[in-house]
Amino acid sequence: MSLINQMLQDLEQRRSQGGESGLPMGVRAVASRGSERRSGWWVATLVVLLGIIVVLVWLLQRQRPVVPVNPPVAPVAVQPTVAPVAQPTPVPNPDMTSRVDIPAAPKSAVAKKIELPPATRAKAPKKLPEVASPASTSVEKIKGVEEVRSAPSKSDGAGKKAEAIGVAPVKQISPQQQAEYLYQKAVALLQQGRVTEAQESLGESLRVAPDHAVSRQALAGILVEKKQYAQAEQLLRDGLGRGGSQPEFAMAMARIQVERGDGRGALETLQQNLPGAKDHAGYQAFLAALLQRQGQHKSAIEHYLTALRLAPASASSLVGLAISLQAENHPAEAQEAFRRAKTSGGLSPELQNFVEQRLKQLQ
Repeated sequence: MSLINQMLQDLEQRRSQGGESGLPMGVRAVASRGSERRSGWWVATLVVLLGIIVVLVWLLQRQRPVVPVNPPVAPVAVQPTVAPVAQPTPVPNPDMTSRVDIPAAPKSAVAKKIELPPATRAKAPKKLPEVASPASTSVEKIKGVEEVRSAPSKSDGAGKKAEAIGVAPVKQISPQQQAEYLYQKAVALLQQGRVTEAQESLGESLRVAPDHAVSRQALAGILVEKKQYAQAEQLLRDGLGRGGSQPEFAMAMARIQVERGDGRGALETLQQNLPGAKDHAGYQAFLAALLQRQGQHKSAIEHYLTALRLAPASASSLVGLAISLQAENHPAEAQEAFRRAKTSGGLSPELQNFVEQRLKQLQ
């Protein structure tokens, strides 16, 4: 049978290759017994494997109940007694009560510290209703809008009034600031040689702010330059009459009086205003010089010494002191004062020659 099957298979191969067949259509090769045996072995093997798989699955399912998964034995919801949910409940533990009392003390202490400043308590109630109530905030907004709307109208009205009058809008500038501006303008005009215009600017400055001392003194200087001594003296006298310590006005007025030949009047002016110039070295030296001209050398020495205590390097005060010391018959002190004046380096050539001559006389 095997030989016949072999022959039939060869014929089928030839038929498939050549396209012709020597066998009829119903004739086919019969499968050999070896192939039947092989297929039987494969089927048996598959059955055994399936049996092994079924046994393994059964064993695994049987071992699963060993794990504590059974709900009645160990349910998850059975642990509320151990869970930390019960901790917030008040437990009569001495340790826990002591821990709660400790933070309570600092809280009360902090509350006491906050209560100390009464000012903050007074301010708090005032601010809270304003913020909390929407009605108040809306009213404030409306008021703010009305103020903003009304502001330009006021400024426009002021600007129109200023334009109608023809004066620059200086209402925001204080009188002292305006006077200072006019004074600076006058200084610039003096530097340009425009004395008349500078005088007018200084007069306007004093009309705006009569207490502007620099403008008054500068205007008095212009009047002195123009030889208008009476007007300058009256201007300075008015300044002294306004009160306050004005040693510069008194010295300027005394110089005008000296220029007019009124030495006694100048001395009286300085003596009357001396309380406000006790620490003014120039004032003390000027008063000493006027006393010296009047022959009052003792008083002159006192004021010269006061001036030298305030300004020790003043050469003119040293010369004046030496002259009064020599007049009061103090040659040694006078010689020392002349020497100091000579070595100070602040003497004019005329005074230098004068000092050298006096030193020769005293030797």
